Amino acid sequence: MCIRDRSISLAPNQGYSEVETARGRLTYTLSVEKNESSEPTIKQIAVIAPTDWNFHPHGIACHQLSEIPSTHKDQQHQCAELLIQLINPCVAYQLDTLNKHSQDSNSQCTPTTENTSYA
Repeated sequence: MCIRDRSISLAPNQGYSEVETARGRLTYTLSVEKNESSEPTIKQIAVIAPTDWNFHPHGIACHQLSEIPSTHKDQQHQCAELLIQLINPCVAYQLDTLNKHSQDSNSQCTPTTENTSYA
């Protein structure tokens, strides 16, 4: 379900589009190459999916995961799994839980998916 779509031209043969979807914002930037003898072809494309936003170190999933109490390990793991599935039911994941007291100050939420860029 598309709630809002916005597309703009950044420069000749370059564009940007964003769409608000049920899972969050989906963005594309792309450039095309026009040849006299053939159809235009995509030269470069970059996609930022809702997973990238939601599981960013400052995103909603990471924030909410850090707020789960660690008093009962089984409950903590179940709550974390439920939260991940609610935010992003379409992507496989691996969940490793850490004791908050044993984490160093550099620990953070790290998504297993990456920006997809084709050049």
